[in-house]
Amino acid sequence: MDQMLEGIIGATAIIDDILIAGRNMEEHDKILKQVVERATKHNLRLNFDKCFVRKAKVAYMGHVITDKGLLPDPAKIQAVVEMPAPQNKEGVRRFLGLVQYLSKFIPNLSQVDAPLRTLLKSDCVYRKGKDMKISDALSRAFLSVENNTEEGDIVQDMICMISVSKDKYSEIQDATKSELFELNEIILKGWPDLKVETPFEVREYWDSRDQLSVLDGIIYKGLKIVIPPSLRDNMLKLIHKSHLGMTKCKKRAREVMYWPRMNTEVERYIENCALCASYQNQQPAEPLKPTPTPDLPYMLSKAYILTVDYNILSTLMCLPLNSTNTTAIVEALKSIFATHGIPTTLRSDNGPQFSSSEFKKFSKELGIDHQTSSPHFQSANGEAERSIQTVKNLWRKSDDKHLSLLDYRTTPLEGIDLSPSQLLMGRRPRNTLPTSKEVLKPNMNNSMNVKRHFDREKEKAKVLL
Repeated sequence: MDQMLEGIIGATAIIDDILIAGRNMEEHDKILKQVVERATKHNLRLNFDKCFVRKAKVAYMGHVITDKGLLPDPAKIQAVVEMPAPQNKEGVRRFLGLVQYLSKFIPNLSQVDAPLRTLLKSDCVYRKGKDMKISDALSRAFLSVENNTEEGDIVQDMICMISVSKDKYSEIQDATKSELFELNEIILKGWPDLKVETPFEVREYWDSRDQLSVLDGIIYKGLKIVIPPSLRDNMLKLIHKSHLGMTKCKKRAREVMYWPRMNTEVERYIENCALCASYQNQQPAEPLKPTPTPDLPYMLSKAYILTVDYNILSTLMCLPLNSTNTTAIVEALKSIFATHGIPTTLRSDNGPQFSSSEFKKFSKELGIDHQTSSPHFQSANGEAERSIQTVKNLWRKSDDKHLSLLDYRTTPLEGIDLSPSQLLMGRRPRNTLPTSKEVLKPNMNNSMNVKRHFDREKEKAKVLL
């Protein structure tokens, strides 16, 4: 069809639906004549009953095209209104797909449909309404509050959506006001119908326009903060402060902030990091000894002098010890168990402090299955060795050991997009990056999905790391 209409300005087609448009009746008829002649030449028959000629508006591909602009097709709107409430994940996906077709006519759609999109995530756990006892009770609770509709003068209404200091919050507000003024205005007043009609300064945000919103002088893309240009260099420094590497740094950034070409700038910044270049890992791959993935977050623990690593969580705990004897290690482990509970299995190397009668007694009293790696063969406990190497690399490159561990624990893991802290606590702890408070709210993960992911990864890595 496109080949048949090639060269006819004012005529276009999608599949077998031809659309003809002219600035006036004369131009319209001229184009129509050209299309009919071209169709005759190609032996194409037109169904007269389905032809609509000289119309001021016409329904076309789910939209209504008029001389005033583009409108949503009432039939599409009716389909959304009459669509039954979704009963499962596929139903939610179909509903969102239908709504997305009309997204250009729905302001702030990304914020409105965010709760529904959350239902499609792999870590979203289903709970019956009757099991949500507090919510279920509150939905029927009698409210004794008086209906007081009197309105007073509002002196100041400050909504702080970002978990940062007041100074940093004001800094982002001021930079947004001065540097992203055009973007702020176009979000509040509405985007043009065409990208070419958009001011050049904000054209790079066109593809994200349906996700952008303004709250209290700060621009958001969904729940991510849009960083003004003057603050981006500082954000790059914060993102890479602990020198976690390319993939982890990009994940850290994508979770909480946004600006056009952010990934590219993060990559360039890390590639030019002299400190990271000097610590490039040159060690050859070693055989991996897979260990069973536990069913619960704190079923399996491994210790090696200063390091305790929760197997399913990739969460590192570093213990500063004045001595490496059994008594010191037992006391350090007790302090961790007091916070997180007692593991069912503890794996360590075969050092004398772990093979002593005192440690065996400690394990037996707490009901811990203590396992050791092969003597004089460190790589037999490869996961613990990898944890130690991770800590060493973090601390060599960082000037703040505690913050570097926080950055590691709050960075999403590859393949599941959940950080070690989320796996352990069900929430994202606040770190040095400016983060929306909505992102920091607790959200319990699906432990079985996480376990299956780690099992698959270990199957892949059976031969070589």
